[in-house]
Amino acid sequence: MYACLCLCVFLYPYPWLITKYFPYILTLYPFQLNYLGALDDEGELTDLGMKMSEVPLEPPLAKILLVSPDFSCSNEAASLVALLSAPNIFMRPRESAAEADECKALFTSPDGDHLSLLTAYEAYLSSGRSRDWCYEHYLNYRSLQSADSIREQLVRILKKLNLPLVSTPQQSGAYISNLKACLVSGLFMHVAHLQRQGHYLTVKDQQVVAIHPSSVVGGKGTVKPVWVLFQEFVLTSKVCVCVCSLLYAPYTITLHTLYTVYTSFTHVSHTPFISCHTHKHTHTHAHTIAYTYTHTHTHTHVIHRTSCAL
Repeated sequence: MYACLCLCVFLYPYPWLITKYFPYILTLYPFQLNYLGALDDEGELTDLGMKMSEVPLEPPLAKILLVSPDFSCSNEAASLVALLSAPNIFMRPRESAAEADECKALFTSPDGDHLSLLTAYEAYLSSGRSRDWCYEHYLNYRSLQSADSIREQLVRILKKLNLPLVSTPQQSGAYISNLKACLVSGLFMHVAHLQRQGHYLTVKDQQVVAIHPSSVVGGKGTVKPVWVLFQEFVLTSKVCVCVCSLLYAPYTITLHTLYTVYTSFTHVSHTPFISCHTHKHTHTHAHTIAYTYTHTHTHTHVIHRTSCAL
């Protein structure tokens, strides 16, 4: 309820919004915060929720930032969350689209847009934050400056909360898996599955979506991934998801969340996509869910029920 009241205070200058959306605020917003672990079952702020209230970000991004030390990637998470909070860093002028695409390919990661953003940002830092270098590589200098400023604020918040700034070595095999696990901890409601017809279906709402053309995932000449994690929806001529990352199998992720989804697809095994067993800690109200992705001989990704202790 505290979180709902905070949102209503934020909307106070716009009373018509409160009148129109207050029922949705009361029903949907607390559920999202509960799924993220910010509210307990009684609607009270958890320790994580108190920390999230210190972070001026959307709840999923705040969650990603705050749990990143648990995945040994708080340095990278601070950079990535800052990039996701800033305007788009990639430029694609119509008159030089081919050149812009070639430059973007220099930073493209086979794991998706999140890692590509991080690669481009690290290259920008290696250039000494050069404006000319950004111009030559079709990167938006002001957007990168904005990301720099946001990252500085996020680092200050992490230090204020006594959360360590740590990294997994890039040469380590756990570098990408740790970062993806951290992303899923906040974006687990943003997962889509490839259907036989060629479109994607979101797991949470079973909404038909397509991957936005700007994404490096599932582009021309590439095989569409079976599972994708996406950042947001974009409405064009159809509903698209953008800033996407691949979810590989086998892939095991441990999440601190209460969120449970039981969804089955007609062409997938009878095992639901996300089927999980939770353990509640009586003192912290934290929930742990283990998601285990397995790969079958038919190239179908199935998730099996797994339990794990806090």
